[in-house]
Amino acid sequence: MTKIILLLGLLSSFFLQINFLRSFSIFGATSNLVLIFLIYVSIYRKWREALSLALLGGLLLDLLCEPFGLNLLFFLVVTFIIVLFKRKTNLETLPYIFIFTISFSLTYNFIWAVVLYFRRLPLDSTFFKTIVSQDIQTVIFVLILHYLFVRFFERIKLKEKR
Repeated sequence: MTKIILLLGLLSSFFLQINFLRSFSIFGATSNLVLIFLIYVSIYRKWREALSLALLGGLLLDLLCEPFGLNLLFFLVVTFIIVLFKRKTNLETLPYIFIFTISFSLTYNFIWAVVLYFRRLPLDSTFFKTIVSQDIQTVIFVLILHYLFVRFFERIKLKEKR
């Protein structure tokens, strides 16, 4: 039952990101809800669940954009890094989640900038406005969704204890 709930959470964040958030983009940017969801899953759940959801989330986003495999690889690396950090310290606090989300969002945007550069596509000021706008939106979403995600994962833990 828990795996189905997590799968539904991933699919919900995917469809919200692809369909709903594009209507509210600022400078053409939308937050990466799949990345935010995977960060929370990596922090609050077991590593196998996190890696399997990272694999699925990466595949879903890779089906929509090129180069194929970039999202998949990035999400797997992010999940692996968080799992390693989780072994050393308690990451279930907002400052850690905030730091991880912002740093991985900036890294994700940097990787896309490199991809665009090597494809000889222009990296003008509009692209950098988009990155800043996306990171501001990500901060807002983390602040809004933190309470919801924490409650969501606490309920899952309570159901597993029963």
